[in-house]
Amino acid sequence: KAEKEPEKPQPKPANNEKQQQLKKDLQKWQKQAEKCEAEIARLQAESAGVSQSLANPAIYGNKTEFQQLDTRYKELNTQLSKLQKEYDAAFEKIMEIEDQMGG
Repeated sequence: KAEKEPEKPQPKPANNEKQQQLKKDLQKWQKQAEKCEAEIARLQAESAGVSQSLANPAIYGNKTEFQQLDTRYKELNTQLSKLQKEYDAAFEKIMEIEDQMGG
């Protein structure tokens, strides 16, 4: 007599759907983090250029240009701070989702 193999337990559809949703959410947050990283790098490069211009003593002779550069430098730092917070939030979400996925 050939014995029947015991049936393998099938994953519950609800659990599978949950895993699919987690995977989708993970990809969304990873994309957000990558976008933030790219924008942070761009702003840091611009900020370094503005900072270098501000370090040039000749700039202080041109009040208008100095004020424009100083304003831009402050704007860049504000944007960088905001983006860093967005990146940190995305990174936390990624870690949370990976934890839920068991990875």
